[in-house]
Amino acid sequence: MQPDLFDLLALSHRDDPATSREAAERHVASGRRERHAEIVLGLVQRFPAATAIELWYLATDAERAELKEPQEIRRRLVCLRKRGLVRRGPARPCTVRGTSQVTWFVVEGS
Repeated sequence: MQPDLFDLLALSHRDDPATSREAAERHVASGRRERHAEIVLGLVQRFPAATAIELWYLATDAERAELKEPQEIRRRLVCLRKRGLVRRGPARPCTVRGTSQVTWFVVEGS
């Protein structure tokens, strides 16, 4: 899975401090960002129609250890969506949080 140019440019927000940009660049250079994207894509493939936080709880212990925090799933879902690999589904009550959240699906043919 190769990141596109737009994905690489969006490593941090324009107003973020330099330390945030440096951390994002290290994340990419180390290969962790791409590995995390692969893990999250695999989660969506295994658990279609799950919310981001449900994906965190459905992940294996090893996957959660690699991702480190639930927010990493949300970050990678955004990247995968920009690449056209996943899409948002309808919102529904999340079984973990009880709040209305979007669901996630793999884009067919990707």
